[in-house]
Amino acid sequence: GGAGVSNAGTIATLTNTGSIAGGAGGRAASGGAGGAGVSNSGTITTLTNSKAVAGGAGGAGGAGSGADGAGVSNAGTITTLTNSGSIAGGAGGNGAIIGGAGGAGVWNSGTTTTLTNSGSIAGGAGGGGGVSGWGGAGGAGVSNTGKITTLTNSGSITGASGGIDAAGGGGAGGAGVSNSGTITTLTNTKTIAGGKGATGQTGGAGVSNTKTIATLTNSGTISGGAGKATGAGVLNARGGTIGILSDLSGGSISSIVNAGTIGGANAAGPRSLGNSGSIGGLTNSGAIQGANGAAGANGGTAVWNAGAITTLTNNGSIAGGAGAMGGAGVSNAKTIGTLTNSGTIGGGVGKTAGAGVLNASGATITTLTNSGSLQGANGAAGGNGGTAVWNAGAITTLTNSGTIQAGQGGAAGTGLPAGSAGDAIYSAGAAASIGTIANTGVVAGNVVIGHQSSLTVTGGSGTAFGSWSGGTITVGAGSLTFASGNTTLADNVYVNGGTGTVTNKGVLAIASPVTIAGVLTEASASSTATTDWLDVTLSSALATHFALTVGAANVAGGLDIELAKGFSLSSGQTFDLLTSNGALTGAFSAFDFGGSACSAVSGHAGYWKCAGSSLYFDLTSVNSVPYGAAVDLAVVGSIAATPSSRLVAAPLGAVGSAVPEASTWAMLVAGFAGLGGLARRRRLSSFAA
Repeated sequence: GGAGVSNAGTIATLTNTGSIAGGAGGRAASGGAGGAGVSNSGTITTLTNSKAVAGGAGGAGGAGSGADGAGVSNAGTITTLTNSGSIAGGAGGNGAIIGGAGGAGVWNSGTTTTLTNSGSIAGGAGGGGGVSGWGGAGGAGVSNTGKITTLTNSGSITGASGGIDAAGGGGAGGAGVSNSGTITTLTNTKTIAGGKGATGQTGGAGVSNTKTIATLTNSGTISGGAGKATGAGVLNARGGTIGILSDLSGGSISSIVNAGTIGGANAAGPRSLGNSGSIGGLTNSGAIQGANGAAGANGGTAVWNAGAITTLTNNGSIAGGAGAMGGAGVSNAKTIGTLTNSGTIGGGVGKTAGAGVLNASGATITTLTNSGSLQGANGAAGGNGGTAVWNAGAITTLTNSGTIQAGQGGAAGTGLPAGSAGDAIYSAGAAASIGTIANTGVVAGNVVIGHQSSLTVTGGSGTAFGSWSGGTITVGAGSLTFASGNTTLADNVYVNGGTGTVTNKGVLAIASPVTIAGVLTEASASSTATTDWLDVTLSSALATHFALTVGAANVAGGLDIELAKGFSLSSGQTFDLLTSNGALTGAFSAFDFGGSACSAVSGHAGYWKCAGSSLYFDLTSVNSVPYGAAVDLAVVGSIAATPSSRLVAAPLGAVGSAVPEASTWAMLVAGFAGLGGLARRRRLSSFAA
């Protein structure tokens, strides 16, 4: 079919207040193509439509079908295209085998400087197919393979539905805006929607990009079409780039799917992906990068939310930009329902380095799950490292099977001292709260919990252990409970100014000297099974340093002894397991050595014999240490050969004095700063009483 208006020369002004339509394609073995409403390969300075421009339908054919015409087809130059009426692509023709594709409302392979729509721009429906074929795809509302400088929509831009074939299948829905060229600015204040996919097919994306959109700003609604899989609101495919994506207050984007790049060198603002409205789901398998700040300026945030994001899923890279102050990877000022990371989320390098995840006061993250890497950025020269998870709001649940890593302080520079390390987890402020931390991975760096009465931690199961290392765990106003599972502890612990309680109900493994400024309580074990264990790995270091230093202790449950790699035992060795600066009460009800159950020697309190070893273990408390009481482990060849060097008072029982003052604890903890490096072992075994 022919075009309604065809131009290969120059038109200064084309104004339509009536109807312009392309002709339909004719019937044939393969149907003919529909004509465009307006076809331009030359120059149109101003094209204004306030009524109707439509492409012609494709002709029906026996073996195939004709491609339909676009409403406006531009392969040349249009300076200004303004629509307050209707621009529609023609429907694809029906085919005995394959249906024709629907035409685009506006198809641009040339240059359009300004496209402004306050009316309706719609793609044409895909044609139906035969029993052995399939229906055609729906046309896009706006399809660009060239260059559009400014696309502004305050009306409706919609992709069309895919055609249906005789077997019940069909074509995919068309995109609202499909871009494989360059769009400098895309602004939506009303509706952009993908078309519905036919049976078994995917709905069209609201905005589909495979090349470059410099700025996408939405304060209206962008949504994908229904189908076997609902189309994305915004789909940025592999190889595609969106410089800045902003969803403003009152805006709604059903979903954002990114496999390309958002931000980075293409971002010019403080945030690469910003939301003050509503995003149903944000899925990233590509890169979302905050912009680097100019000299003296702060780095940009990669994902900034002051609205609502139902689900944020990352298996790619989200990173803040570098600057005087590094940008955050994800910064939340309102609500994120579920944040799941199996990739990398990190802050930007800076004099003050950026956080990986920043949850501000009054904000909420309901579920934060990490199986990848959450990283505070390293500081620039002389700068402080960033925090991996920084919280002044509410995080209901934090689950980690990956790595949560504090940023390192920057090296000393000219006239600059070295910077301080950041924190792995920081949760403080009048409104700050963090729920149970389920850790089967690694938390490396300081952990600071303030303004809440308690912190609960769970560990791994079977042979899996959650690790805490590289810093100090501080619970400023309450207690710490290792509620269940296996945990290796290489961090010093400071609870409630040294007067709080650390409760172990699981397996707590110690391989290097650790200080607990507070009271250690081991949960009681039953007579038939032990669920809470204190695991100590022996090495030459524990002959001169206590494995565990506490304010006071109530021991129960099981004690498991392991050997450091390459270390062996011999008669006469003595090891310092635990020292208490206050009361030491209770007794271990089970004892393991190297995974083998040990049994108490009848008639010899404190002595244990272990399967597979000819040695005896003499486990007793001593009360002649300077501050209170201690637990020593002596290795003897026979019960009569107890080493005289060991200070023996009695079998493990109650000795000692009150818990030290907080000021005393502060000095003790400072003296133990930096101790760490933890190893781990296998499962729980049963024991013989």
